[in-house]
Amino acid sequence: MNSDSENARGVRGRPRKASDEELLKAAYRALGEVGPQQLTLGHAARQAKVSPATLVNRFGSRETLLFKVSEMVTVETEERSSRKFSSQAALDDLFELVGQVSDVATSASTLANYVSFLQMELASPAMRVSVERRLIALGSGLKTRLEAAIQNNEMIDTDIDNLVELILAVITGTQIGWLLKADESLPEQVAENIRRLLQPYRRPPASGKLKV
Repeated sequence: MNSDSENARGVRGRPRKASDEELLKAAYRALGEVGPQQLTLGHAARQAKVSPATLVNRFGSRETLLFKVSEMVTVETEERSSRKFSSQAALDDLFELVGQVSDVATSASTLANYVSFLQMELASPAMRVSVERRLIALGSGLKTRLEAAIQNNEMIDTDIDNLVELILAVITGTQIGWLLKADESLPEQVAENIRRLLQPYRRPPASGKLKV
């Protein structure tokens, strides 16, 4: 049976060809299961329900596949960070953004594998550029939302660049802490810790009570 026939069937019984995005997302899930050092094309192919030959035909090699996965994660972060949001609810959207970018794992072992992949990315000159783009995009998205929150009187005026650095540090610190004690949803824990960080900067609404 050829690789395409291993995909879901389309109309009239014809096999549906998996998109590059579907294959890359499957490879990303496989990374979470086995880690970057143990990942083979076979692991990724099983997760995508295709043959390894399909991945070879599309991406050429394991190294190229990993690079494309890194790019995919970066593009997703860029798109989420640059999306339009209501200036009247800038902080709500900020909490949603940090939750989304943190929604990568449901177990400590999976997150540990993704942290290992990040180490691999940072060690590779090509993938390091992708990580830098990712960080810049997230920082820009946070800054834009904080600026809107200040303009909308949700927050007091403050050093936004410094606050962005603190938020990024809290995201990273929460993820590391979650590796040791994964007792609740990681996105919810990250968002809650960011809420606590921003509490002193928030203005009370007209009712006199802060939103929580």
